[in-house]
Amino acid sequence: MAERTMGFTHPWPAVAKLRENNARQGFLEPADIARIRKGLTPIQSDIVEVCAETGWRRGEGMGLTWAEVDGDTIRLLPERTKTRDGRMFPMTAPLRAVLERRRALQSGPLVFNHGGRPLRHFTEAWRRACAAAGKPGARIHDLRRSAARRLERSGVPRSVMMRLVGWRTEAMLTRYCIVAESDLRVALERIQEVGQDA
Repeated sequence: MAERTMGFTHPWPAVAKLRENNARQGFLEPADIARIRKGLTPIQSDIVEVCAETGWRRGEGMGLTWAEVDGDTIRLLPERTKTRDGRMFPMTAPLRAVLERRRALQSGPLVFNHGGRPLRHFTEAWRRACAAAGKPGARIHDLRRSAARRLERSGVPRSVMMRLVGWRTEAMLTRYCIVAESDLRVALERIQEVGQDA
């Protein structure tokens, strides 16, 4: 039977949509990231450090400009974000170390550049470094989930995490906050400890 919608009759029946479950589950522990970075060039390694620390997308990290580095913060310009919302991240010790290295090595408006030109993506180098580190199939975007877990483990409120990393909704944040088995074991141990003390 044809479906009638808004005064128009369509020759096809209504079909229920299947629920998508395409959210990736990958994440990397700090030790994994350290091993992967050893297989990359110094500039690639520094980009990975920035993405792992901030949870920002690869393009956001690679396109970082010195104009966005502002004393104790890094301010990501709205026109460079997927959501067109500007954001900032506090200057942590790892970020400061990366920026000091880059400032000493290079000039020009881009923090990460190759002879003054934007650095190209390094997907193949990343793939080889991940394989050598025992994490084949890991993606650079997994650093975004890894940063979310690190911030949550550190007790950063979810509303603050959303502003730091760039999620507009709680639902999007939840997709990235993957709970590791090790976190579940720690929670179970704490529950058991509380039960024994009661």
